Amino acid sequence: KDLKYLIPDYLEECRKKNILQVRIIHGKGIGNLRRTVHSILQKIPAVVSFRLAGAGGGSWGATLVDLRKLQE
Repeated sequence: KDLKYLIPDYLEECRKKNILQVRIIHGKGIGNLRRTVHSILQKIPAVVSFRLAGAGGGSWGATLVDLRKLQE
């Protein structure tokens, strides 16, 4: 499945389960996948913020995403 569909679908399922912080592992490599993931995240209204993970969480090979709570 294409990332532009997979990431929003995954994040929406997380929100339904009240999981409001997720880690997306994209690997370190040369950064193409990281840039693609960040570009997709910027377009998702449910994303409050995102940042590269710290040293203990994957460093620049993973992105932490904070999500808005679903309205009930």
